[in-house]
Amino acid sequence: MKNKIYNSKYIISLLSSVKQILGNNKSVNLSRVIFVWFILISGIFLLTGRLFYLQIAQGKWLTLQARNQQIFNREVFIARKTICDRNGKILAMDTPSYDLFVHPRYFNKPTSEVAEKLGNILGENIASLEQLFLEHSTGIFLRQELMPPIAEKIRSLTIDGIDLTQKAKRHYPYRTLGSELIGYVDHNHTGKAGLELSLDPLLRHVDHSLIKVKHLSSDLIDNIQTNNKIKKKLKNKDIRNVYLTIDIQLQRAVRSILRKFMNLADAKRGMVIVLDSRDGAILSQVTEPTYDPNNYYNYPIERFNNWAINDLIEPGSTFKPLNVAIGLETMAISQDDEFLDEGCIRVGEHIIANNDYDSVGARGSVTPNEILTYSSNVGMIHIIQRISPIIYHAWLHKLGIGRLLATDMPVYNTGWLRNINDFSKYSIEPAAAAFGQGLSMTPLQLATYYGCLANDGKLIHPYTVLGVTDWKNNLYRPCPICPSCRNNQNIDDTQNNKKSNEFNHQLWHPDTCKEVLNMMESVVVEGTGSTAFIPGFRIGGKTGTAQKVSEHGGYLNAKITSFAGIFPLDREVSQDTLAPRYVILAVLDEPSSVSFGSTTAAPIVKEVIEFLINLDKWTRSTNTNNYEVETTGYNNNPVSQIHSIYPTLPRAEQRKITFS
Repeated sequence: MKNKIYNSKYIISLLSSVKQILGNNKSVNLSRVIFVWFILISGIFLLTGRLFYLQIAQGKWLTLQARNQQIFNREVFIARKTICDRNGKILAMDTPSYDLFVHPRYFNKPTSEVAEKLGNILGENIASLEQLFLEHSTGIFLRQELMPPIAEKIRSLTIDGIDLTQKAKRHYPYRTLGSELIGYVDHNHTGKAGLELSLDPLLRHVDHSLIKVKHLSSDLIDNIQTNNKIKKKLKNKDIRNVYLTIDIQLQRAVRSILRKFMNLADAKRGMVIVLDSRDGAILSQVTEPTYDPNNYYNYPIERFNNWAINDLIEPGSTFKPLNVAIGLETMAISQDDEFLDEGCIRVGEHIIANNDYDSVGARGSVTPNEILTYSSNVGMIHIIQRISPIIYHAWLHKLGIGRLLATDMPVYNTGWLRNINDFSKYSIEPAAAAFGQGLSMTPLQLATYYGCLANDGKLIHPYTVLGVTDWKNNLYRPCPICPSCRNNQNIDDTQNNKKSNEFNHQLWHPDTCKEVLNMMESVVVEGTGSTAFIPGFRIGGKTGTAQKVSEHGGYLNAKITSFAGIFPLDREVSQDTLAPRYVILAVLDEPSSVSFGSTTAAPIVKEVIEFLINLDKWTRSTNTNNYEVETTGYNNNPVSQIHSIYPTLPRAEQRKITFS
């Protein structure tokens, strides 16, 4: 009670003192109080407005910024897919390598000692290294793509300021074998040529699903829920290996054969394509000269262009069998028709003669078979003159000349065909096309057209990807010419089965093809292709010698010689090896002036066929028209057991495309 009385008296006396002070300082009392309250209230309003702006107006943006600072995606690098041939031999694979960075400011040993030790390991000049370390204190990029043994030697030096950064290096064990087809990757591990380029999305894999959380302490803590699923996700999604249709053993033999005959003909360059006529699989594709993809930077850039699939050539006489097929299919001619071969003929203002006109002269009456056998230009012109130029042009377009070839390889050129107006207006245009000039195509296109003849007139499309393996080592066959299937690692059987009906197009009637193949056999037996004849085996083929087109128009004083062969021609072969089986095309660019397709290219095809006979172990049966084949070649290899995405279709019908 006494305390309460005391406190009341104290407060009253304090108020009296304040009143006395304020009363004595009238100039201070009211204005100062108002100012202080104004400041306090203004601050409250400003803070409230700021809180509203941050929490409401900028709330979502600030939340996003906070998450970006705390959570980020760490890319999980999975090694680029291994590329194998059809028998499982590794053609391209990733191996570890190291980039060497040096930071002299952090050296824990004398600079001269560091320069000496690194120089001895790397084979560098010690004095130059020491001078480099003295001029730059940090960030010296000394060497790239060091192999693990060398990196381990450097690491064992235990010198501070030496940084070895691990990365993947693409290794090509067979070096130049298959380089024109496989291509290479650059220092960023990105495909720059060949299948490494066209299949880049399929071969590389970077997953962005590994999430890391960064706490205030800057420590990285895994997102447990995500990382528990990461291995399972990659396991189910990843493709382990990509198998190609080529056979490295055949590739080696073909390259050796091509080099031999290039040297004999003194040719500028050459190429060979071996195609499976049943479905378009490329068994071998060789160009010379080539390059080593392990050291691609040491070669001129033109080597990286696979000219067999991208450079345009005028096919010359190798196009004549296709023209005969067009004539038979349009019923403009029959195999028994006869034509007058004058040896030399005028078309408009142009004089066209047979290649052997000076020595043989006019042959007189000839059949289509004899026209092909002796490669008569005049006879071919007479055949084409029976076809309307508009209809003939439509057939050339139907073949695909002037359109991009559907394939899984990086093809850029479409071929060239003169427009319909000029083609029908000038008589020289269809006349020149009759013997394979005045139009152009890639060698791969030409081989594909021969594959159509060999495959009973069914249009095929060349491909190189035989299949891909999943994490269980099951092998699947993706659609080879569909970009979505080539680039998508998840193979959708349903979508591809829907597409399977689009892969069948009959370009020529089977009877037409049989007649043309029989004529092509005469070329090898008794005509210009006799240098490709192999006793005991039926081979069809056609030689070609064409003037080389200049980049600036017109023709050069140079030739391109070629030979296209089909083997074997017999139909009475076991069901597993339906014949004809192989299409082999050889082309030589700018051989010596005395060279022709019969003397330069045909012997190449002959030796390739001889190798195929030994590889597949073809032998004669008691019936002189039949062959027996042991199942030791392409029919019996680890890749043959494929979980096909077209299980209900015969093998020869698994890859076809609608022709429009």
